[in-house]
This record gives sequence, C-alpha cells and structure tokens, in this order.
Amino acid sequence: MAEEENNKGNRFVGWFASAVFSTIALVAITSDMDGNLKEQDKENKWAISAVIVALTMSALAVFAHIAKDRFVGTIVEGGLVSEASMFIMCSHSSTKYGG
Repeated sequence: MAEEENNKGNRFVGWFASAVFSTIALVAITSDMDGNLKEQDKENKWAISAVIVALTMSALAVFAHIAKDRFVGTIVEGGLVSEASMFIMCSHSSTKYGG
C-alpha cells in the first residue's frame, strides 16, 4: 500500500513538473512577440498551440490527481502522458530554439 501511494506521489510530481515546464516554455515562446499572433510565422503559431495543449493536459492531470483516485494508474493517464509528451517535443522541434 505504501509503495502504491509513493507511485501516485511520483506521478503527481511528474504531472506538476510538466505543467511548470509547459508554462515556462509558453512564456519563453511568447516573450519575443509583441502581442500580435497574426504576424507570427506558422512554426511559432504551431509551437504556441502545442504548448497550450500540453499545458492544458498537464493541468487537467494535476487536478485529476488532486480530485479523484480513479485517474491514477489507468490507461487514460498513460495516453495523456504520451500525448502531452508528443506535443511538447513537436513544439520544441518546430521553433528556432529546437530546429
């Protein structure tokens, strides 16, 4: 039982770290903009969109960990991990910082 609680705590920390990383990435990407998204090229628009999606999924996972135990360790959590990771990696590779 204690090992299971430890795994839940580790997953929560992972999701929280993903949310923090996505927030930092979003700030870094948008800090060069002057608030006008329409003038950005499609690579930056894609990166911003991907980071927003990853941040949303990470934030939902953090709230799901806090609210319910039905989310932890399920296939839904596993799918969310792979999707959030994919969006983070794609957003990084399409920007001037990653490509």
